[in-house]
Amino acid sequence: MLSFDTVHLRESQPVQVAEGIELTVEGCALVITTGADGELAVKPSTGVEGERFFGININSTQNVDFLPKLEGFDANRNSTTLKLTKPVADGGSLRLVATATDGTKTTLTQGDAATAGKFALASDGKTVTLNTAQKDQAITAGYRYTPTVMEAAAFQGEQDAGRTASALIGVTTAFTKGELATSEFDTAVDWSPESIVSLGANGLLTVGGNGTVLAGVAVLKAPDESYPFLKIVLL
Repeated sequence: MLSFDTVHLRESQPVQVAEGIELTVEGCALVITTGADGELAVKPSTGVEGERFFGININSTQNVDFLPKLEGFDANRNSTTLKLTKPVADGGSLRLVATATDGTKTTLTQGDAATAGKFALASDGKTVTLNTAQKDQAITAGYRYTPTVMEAAAFQGEQDAGRTASALIGVTTAFTKGELATSEFDTAVDWSPESIVSLGANGLLTVGGNGTVLAGVAVLKAPDESYPFLKIVLL
């Protein structure tokens, strides 16, 4: 999903979508492949080595399967249990960072909460158990959740009935230069203007990993609780 208050389109390119691919979300990273007729086509990135970035998908308002969520929990809770606002749609998308009283930050990993630096996520997708070392530390959480139709519409408006014109004709528009804010980023990594952006799986932008580094993409602003979209510029 694109947040339309931060879309400043400078250059775009209509492009064929690869056969058998239907783009179900705006704001995803598109990579080059060969179309059915031997011409250039695009598909969402998979995060494997060697993919060639073409642009960011911009098409029409579409209800998305997942949205990012960023939230914080104050220090001095005297509790090893946290309750997230939304159920985590993908356990691998959950990132917790603990901040000690001296300002030291620790990125926690999922596992047995009895082990230092670990946390456990319950089957409800919302209840988090921390190690006792974090019971009084401030915690920030980032994850992806499944929005209701109303929640998705609140960000971008309602989707037109039926399939998009892009899906019917097999062509989309690639955003190639300009500024935008997208929901299609990896919530399990740290974001800042210093981040080196790379291609991830499922059309997500990420940091690190095996995907192609995007030298022509820079972070304008990291997502936060008040604005859970990643602001980037395509140079």
